[in-house]
Amino acid sequence: MSPTVIIDANKSTMFFGKNQNLKTLFEYIQKSGMLKIQTGGTTLLGEYKKTSSILQILSAFEQAGLVNSVRNETVDAEEGELKNNEDCRSNDLHIIALARTSRARILVSDDRLLGLDFNDPGLVSAPRGFVYKDDEHFAPMKKRFKL
Repeated sequence: MSPTVIIDANKSTMFFGKNQNLKTLFEYIQKSGMLKIQTGGTTLLGEYKKTSSILQILSAFEQAGLVNSVRNETVDAEEGELKNNEDCRSNDLHIIALARTSRARILVSDDRLLGLDFNDPGLVSAPRGFVYKDDEHFAPMKKRFKL
């Protein structure tokens, strides 16, 4: 099974807009088939819906078989469980819930607190999470996940 990448809302416009700082990752997903985008949960979907161009590109990726999706109910239930977890520093419980329910271990995000949560082995483990902020992280990501 291909590793999967969660695109946080704070990077979604840049990622799906093929921003120069994320172009290498975007094109790698689009062309290699070695990495897929992970979706799931009503919160993340709601964040994506705020920009119609994101949904159009995501739909094209889905049609090309480049998206893995977890049922919204599954992610939402895990998010509800995390609300009682005092170890979470960020307000992005839906991202941690998606990582836990999907086993996605790559996160595209600039959110410092979410990055701390994603790298916390008490929240995301086996293997630990990897935060991808820009294309400077491409080579280390490929090495770590043997892509």
